[in-house]
Amino acid sequence: MKKVILFFGVIVIVLVLGISIVKIIEEGDYDYWSHYFDKDYLAFKGMKNSDAKYLLRAIELGEKSTWAYCTLASVYVEDKNDDLAEKYYKKAINKLDTESIKILDSRYIKDKNNVYLECSEIKERDAESFEVLSYFYTKDKIRVFYVDEELKGADTETFTILNSDYAKDKNNVYYNNKKINKADQKTFEAYENYGKDRNNVYYREILMKDADSETFTENKVWQRTEDGIEYMAEDRNNYYAGEEIVKEKDRN
Repeated sequence: MKKVILFFGVIVIVLVLGISIVKIIEEGDYDYWSHYFDKDYLAFKGMKNSDAKYLLRAIELGEKSTWAYCTLASVYVEDKNDDLAEKYYKKAINKLDTESIKILDSRYIKDKNNVYLECSEIKERDAESFEVLSYFYTKDKIRVFYVDEELKGADTETFTILNSDYAKDKNNVYYNNKKINKADQKTFEAYENYGKDRNNVYYREILMKDADSETFTENKVWQRTEDGIEYMAEDRNNYYAGEEIVKEKDRN
């Protein structure tokens, strides 16, 4: 009983606090952290452009941090307003060359000298050739990177994104920042959670020794066998959840 009372007490406190912060924000008497705490609540209430609106108001009231400028700039990038994005990137990065700024996505920008991730300079990147391939992968004319880690041995000219997790080049197949040993890059194809080539099947980067490459398929949603066992992939021999066999098929 005490736990129930405590639970509902916490809910009431959160609701009251949320409503109070919204009231403070709407009346204009708030600091940046009030906005930051409550932006998800504002979005939930259906307010349009809440991030840009309240970040601007916070900046007007004296919030001059690099973080605030950079966050506002990224919001404008997502809103397809590169002019305003550039304006606030210039405020966020003192050494930015304003004549050669190029917005790559909502996180990466560059100028003729440097590359910046969320307004912080990242080293060992060739700015002229640097490009964003996906949320995690980037490259320049010399190297391929997974987030901030160089993907050792990756061929920058032939490196190709297959989906959000898998990539390949002329020599190898990669799952995030891991090279998949024995994978045949020429025949490799990627599913959402699995990959396969002419010889093998992989769950993420894990080799599934018992899986049949020729008949292996991944389902878009979890399925159930007739006796209620859940599975996410199958081949002619087995049902699978992750890399594990959850049930063998009847071969009669």
